[in-house]
Amino acid sequence: MNEKGAVAAIAVEATRAFVQQRYAQAAAGYERCVCLMPREPAFHFNLGTAREKQGDLARAVDAYLAAWRLSPKDARLALFAGAALEAAGRREDAAVLFSLGDDIDLAVRRAKDRPDVDPEIRRRSG
Repeated sequence: MNEKGAVAAIAVEATRAFVQQRYAQAAAGYERCVCLMPREPAFHFNLGTAREKQGDLARAVDAYLAAWRLSPKDARLALFAGAALEAAGRREDAAVLFSLGDDIDLAVRRAKDRPDVDPEIRRRSG
C-alpha cells in the first residue's frame, strides 16, 4: 500500500472511531494523518473536531487554526476556528476570524436559520 493509501486507511479508522464517539482514538488517528500529510487541511479540521469533542478546546483551536491557515479561502474553517476561539474566551481573535469568513462567504455565518445546512455549521453560526 502506498503512503496515500495508508493515510486513507488511518483516516477511515479515525472517522469510524469519531462516529462511535471514541474521540481520543479518533484524535490519535487524525494526529497520525496530520504527521503524514501536514498540508491537508481536512485532517487538521477533523483533529480539531475530535479534540473539541474530548473537551480539549485549546488544542482544538490550534488544529482549526492550522486547517484555516492551509485553506484561508474556506469560510467554514474560519467559522469553526472563530467559534472555538470564542468558546475559549478569545473574543477579539474570534471576531477577526468571523470577519475574514464573512468576507469570503457571508452565507456561512447566516446559516443558523437554514434547516438544510449541517447542524454543526448552524450551531456555530448563531
